[in-house]
Amino acid sequence: MAGIVFARLTPNAQLATKSAFIAIAICALFLLWKRTRLLAAAASLLLLGAALYNARYSIAPNDLRTILTGEPEIVTIRGQLLETPEVREFDSSKGEIAYSYSTLQVTALQKNKSDWQPAAGRINTRLRGELTTDFFRGRTAEITGVIAFPPRAPAPGLFDYRAYLHHTRIFHQLKNDTTNDWRLISFEPMPITEQFRRWAARQLQRGIPANDEATETIAAMTLGLRNSMSGEMTDVFMKTGTLHIVAISGLHVACIAMFFSLLMRAVGLPRSAQGIIIIALVWFYTAATGLQSSACRSAVMATVFMLQWVVRRPAELVNSVAASAALILLIQPEQLFQASFQLSFSVVLVIALAATFTERYYPSARVQLQHQLLRVDPLLPYDLLPRWKKTANVALGLLIGNFFVSTASWIGSMPLTAYYFNTVTPISLLANLIAVPLSSASLAFTVISILLPWFAPATNYLAWLAMKATIWSVESFGSFSFGYFYVPSPNALFLIAYSLLIAVVLIPPLRLGLRKFASASIIAVLSLFWLGSLYAAKPLATITILPCAGAPTLVEEPRWRELLIDCSSERDADYMLKRFLRSRGRGSIDSLLITHGDAQVVGGFNLMWNQFSPEKVYTSATRMRSPNYRKAIDLLSQSENQSENRWQRIAAGDLIDQWTVLHPERNDGGFPRADDNAVVLRRTIAGCTILHLSELGPRGQQQLLERNNSSQNSPADSSLQADILIAGMPEQGEPLHPNLLQAIQPKIIILATAEYPYTAQPKPELRQRLESTGATLFYLHETRAITITLRPNETRVTSMDSKSVTLRRNVNN
Repeated sequence: MAGIVFARLTPNAQLATKSAFIAIAICALFLLWKRTRLLAAAASLLLLGAALYNARYSIAPNDLRTILTGEPEIVTIRGQLLETPEVREFDSSKGEIAYSYSTLQVTALQKNKSDWQPAAGRINTRLRGELTTDFFRGRTAEITGVIAFPPRAPAPGLFDYRAYLHHTRIFHQLKNDTTNDWRLISFEPMPITEQFRRWAARQLQRGIPANDEATETIAAMTLGLRNSMSGEMTDVFMKTGTLHIVAISGLHVACIAMFFSLLMRAVGLPRSAQGIIIIALVWFYTAATGLQSSACRSAVMATVFMLQWVVRRPAELVNSVAASAALILLIQPEQLFQASFQLSFSVVLVIALAATFTERYYPSARVQLQHQLLRVDPLLPYDLLPRWKKTANVALGLLIGNFFVSTASWIGSMPLTAYYFNTVTPISLLANLIAVPLSSASLAFTVISILLPWFAPATNYLAWLAMKATIWSVESFGSFSFGYFYVPSPNALFLIAYSLLIAVVLIPPLRLGLRKFASASIIAVLSLFWLGSLYAAKPLATITILPCAGAPTLVEEPRWRELLIDCSSERDADYMLKRFLRSRGRGSIDSLLITHGDAQVVGGFNLMWNQFSPEKVYTSATRMRSPNYRKAIDLLSQSENQSENRWQRIAAGDLIDQWTVLHPERNDGGFPRADDNAVVLRRTIAGCTILHLSELGPRGQQQLLERNNSSQNSPADSSLQADILIAGMPEQGEPLHPNLLQAIQPKIIILATAEYPYTAQPKPELRQRLESTGATLFYLHETRAITITLRPNETRVTSMDSKSVTLRRNVNN
């Protein structure tokens, strides 16, 4: 993981990280120079892990990586379904669209209707639609579709689907739009685990509402049906740090193991027999829930722990965690780079270390705290205590234990949740105290419903009530504004220093505390490097153009307020813009500018208004007739009537966050088309001039050029001149008229093109005309997100496909 984080650092931060690693290596050699065996063991483990990883990723005969180029091409493949297709629903302008996802082990491939050829490898499949129940894990299917590399992250900080699949040894994705492209060619009988899963799904719906958020959450928590939960409900659990409740994880496996352990203990089974039965039940449950990675990890950990019961050895949680991790990495070393693996083991390891530390140094701390809170005389025999104090003592013990586990879990997961999800959730310390017991009760009732199906309607209803209470508690804690906040992804220095700090506090010291002293020194050095990396060579401004509808642009300046130009369509605002802002640590927006009334530009305003609460919103002084624009104006009018002073109409000559407005004029009646009324901005930062034209239409371009020519003597003196030009594709007509380009004379042109609709694609004539200007061209639909980094003596324009251009200058700032 450190290597992944290191690649994302700036050059100065990378230099600081290298220096820190050298410091760590020197201190480690100083501490371990007498411990050559330990050092040799560590080096051997690293070499073994690297060898296993390379072996897992080696290219086999007939490997798909040697047959396919990665470019989109139509193929027909045969293979075995490794999992039952999972249906997920997404919102769109035409309603909800269902997609089916699965994984296929390929055995043969056909290209261009030629002969079949043997092939090997796993692929991810995506079908627009929902397959019949005849398709399930183990059956062989023949599928026709377009195969290519999976998509990369469209913008910095967003989810990289290709990297995610790469860490599961999947390198290609097959897409198709109709179920007619799928055909079964073998009809193996349904596995008993799949039969159980489907029966359990029907069983758990008896006696409770069918389309209810609590019912859907129970299905996700119990059977791993991830498609059953809405994205809105998932966000609520994520904001409170309770998302682990609705995923098959160690918590669920532990609850199920404890439930059956209590049953078997009641009938007098010895612990060794209990361990064997629980191991079998856990693995059956794991297979029934689809052999998800998180469930398999939990099953391995439970197996290692229960084997201590079987061989009648004292349970040691730290050793169990280490053995489980080693066993998993021995079989699948690529899991080391998966976020779920890192989160699972970091949380469990910190819990184990904290428990061991407490037992060693504060063995009776909890008992003393309980006695102090209940005012119990420690010399008084327990049997003589009043009944209410006995009950209160048990309840208080459970509360303190849950708070201990919740705190340790939060400490262990905090840096990784900040890195992967850009959230810090201090409210989870309290939310888990309520949500975990309630969800555990709901899980217990669902187990009873499966074991005793005759009582399913009653127990399902109790499980539904417990889940309703869980959701209510999570939503209540999520309503606190201070309960969670968004942060940028921390760098490698912070993660290393944080890990060392936990090690210094929780791991027992070696001789004379030398280890603690040396580790504390390393932490101090790393912290200084980390703070320096945050502020060293910090750019004057960063401008990011996103490759989605309307090309929303985020301007970030340490000395000024951040400005978001346009808020995309309703769908793209939810699926890309919102997530990008979260990845930048933005929970709110300082300023938002709506350039014009196109639905691709203003459709996401309602989401931005409700979830990011912009302090200031700017709109054009020109009236526009777009329905989405009118809805936005209605919201702004309400805020103006409430004297919030958050809305300002702008026109040529105005200044917003140091950007000069060039178009439209305040007294203009406006053009019929919204694109011609788009707001045009110009700004000079450290000697680099940037002109933002938005999707300015032909008539708007003509008026902007005429107004500029009437106020200037020659094009060389034009106030439109700019080093970097950002422009969109108007609905009608071409962008960037030749005369306008001559007035601007840009060195770099960023054109916000898109694959859909067709009008947003650059025609060959347009490409040729823009190339003739001699400017460096960036087409957004080809390069993905583009970032402009402005420093005192240079401006660098980089894209997600690694294309980069640097403008250097001599500026004294």
